[in-house]
Amino acid sequence: MKAETMRVRRGGSEEGGRAVRGRALRSNLLLSFVLLLAGSLLPVHEARAQDGLRPLVEELRPLLDLRLRYEHVDQADLELDAHALTLRIRGGVESGEVRGFRLLAEADLTRALGIDDFNSTTDGPQDRPVVADPDSERLNRLHLSWRGLDGWTATLGRQRIIQDHARFVGNVGFRQNEQTFDAFRLQGSPASRVTVDYSYLWQVNRIFGSNAPAGTVSADTHLARVALDLPVGVLSGHLYLTDLEAPMVGASNRTVGIRLTGARDLPRDLRAGYRAGFSQQEAAGENPTDFSLAYWELGGDLRRGPFSLALLLEVMEGDGSRGFGTPLATLHAFQGFADVFLATPPHGIQDWKVALAWDRGGPGDVRAALAFHDYRSDRRRPPTAAGLRRDLGQEWNLTLSARPHTRGRLVAELADYRGAGGFADVRKLWLSAEFVLP
Repeated sequence: MKAETMRVRRGGSEEGGRAVRGRALRSNLLLSFVLLLAGSLLPVHEARAQDGLRPLVEELRPLLDLRLRYEHVDQADLELDAHALTLRIRGGVESGEVRGFRLLAEADLTRALGIDDFNSTTDGPQDRPVVADPDSERLNRLHLSWRGLDGWTATLGRQRIIQDHARFVGNVGFRQNEQTFDAFRLQGSPASRVTVDYSYLWQVNRIFGSNAPAGTVSADTHLARVALDLPVGVLSGHLYLTDLEAPMVGASNRTVGIRLTGARDLPRDLRAGYRAGFSQQEAAGENPTDFSLAYWELGGDLRRGPFSLALLLEVMEGDGSRGFGTPLATLHAFQGFADVFLATPPHGIQDWKVALAWDRGGPGDVRAALAFHDYRSDRRRPPTAAGLRRDLGQEWNLTLSARPHTRGRLVAELADYRGAGGFADVRKLWLSAEFVLP
C-alpha cells in the first residue's frame, strides 16, 4: 500500500506540473538574461554601438583540444580483451568581452581509428570489455556568460560544471566524450570570505555521446554550494536536489553535506594537507525507492619539494539493496582507475587509499604517481559473519606524464585490480597524446 501510494503521489498530474514548472523556470532565466544583454548593449548612437561590439570579433579566441589515446582492457570474466584507438577533436571559439558578456561555442567529434575491438556501449562486440568512448559528434558547449561587479559571474547554456573536487558534480574529463550540462549557473561572493555557487540543470549531456539513447537525460535539478574561508581552511556546505528523468529516474536523490579542506606549513620544508567530509542522501523526485545513506571522507597528505604522500579513507554506505549514488560525478578519479566501482555496491564500500607521487613542475612538467586501494564492503555480509566485512579486492594505479611542449602532454596510466567478493580481475592500460589551445 505504501509503494502504491508513493507511485500515485509522484505520478500523473504532479509529473506534468513538474515539467511545466521546469519549462517556466528555463524560460524566465532565458528572458532575464536576454533583457540584461539588451539593456547593456542598448546604443545611444549607432556608431557608438558598432564600436562597442568590435571586441566580440576582434578579440575572438580559438579553442582546440585534441587527444589521441590507445586503451587496452583485460577482464577475467571475458575471454577476449578490448583494444581501442580513439581520437577526440574538440574545437570552437570564444568571443571578446562587451559590457561583461562573452559568447562561447564548441563542438566535438570522437572516432575509433582502425583499432576498434571493444564494446563502446553503443556498438562493437558485446563479448569484449567496455571502453566508454563511442563515436560521437555533438555540440559540446554553447553558452553566454556575464561577468559583473565584485566578481559575480552568470552563465546560461550548455556548459562545463565542476563543483569542489568533482566527487558529486563534474565533467568526466578522463573520457573522450565530456559530460556537460544545459544549465544556468551563478557564482559570486556576497560577503568577505564567502563564495556561492548555484546551478539549475535541465539536461545532462553524458559521456555516451550523440548516438546513444541515454546520451542525454532531462533534468529538473538544483545544485548549491556555499564556502567560507576560515583560518583552519575552507569550510563548505552543499545541497544537491538531483531530479532526473528516464533512464536515470532511480538515481534521483537529495544530498546535503559539509566538507573541510586545509593545509599547514611544518618544519623542515614540509606542508601538510587535510580534508574531511560528510553527506547524507535520500530519495527525491520520481525515484520510486526509499533509502537513507551516508558518505564519509577523511584524509591527509604530506609534501616536501616534489614528493608527496597521501592517505585517504572514503566510505559510501549501502543498505543491502543499493549504495550511495553520485550520478553527476567525475567517477574515474575515485575508487581506482579500473572503474570497477562506478556504481556503489549494494552493501556499500570502504576505500582505503595510499598514494605516493613525484611532481617536478616548471619546464618539462614530469609527474609520476603510484596508488594502492584496499576495498571492503561497508555493510557486514552476511549479518551472522561475526562482524566481518566482505573483501572487495585491491588495486594498484600507476601514472606517468610529461609535458614536452607548453600545449602538449604525454600520459601513460596502468590499473591492476585483483578481484574479490564476486568482482573479476581487471587490468587496463592507457597511452595518450594531448594538445590544447590556448
